[in-house]
Amino acid sequence: MNSKASKTLFHLFQTGVLGLPSRDSRFVFFGAEPGFRLPEDWNAPIHAVQGFRPDFLALSRMGVAV
Repeated sequence: MNSKASKTLFHLFQTGVLGLPSRDSRFVFFGAEPGFRLPEDWNAPIHAVQGFRPDFLALSRMGVAV
């Protein structure tokens, strides 16, 4: 699953409008849904915020810090 929200969020990074965050950066993803894909060469850790328990658990299983 790759929602419109996650596509929109990462679009600015994929098109080069914004530079990719470094490993030292913090990136918070509010309303993250399971199955999102990060742009190539993404180095920053993702900290996801998700209040819907099934999505929270699925994100946790993906290895995302929720």
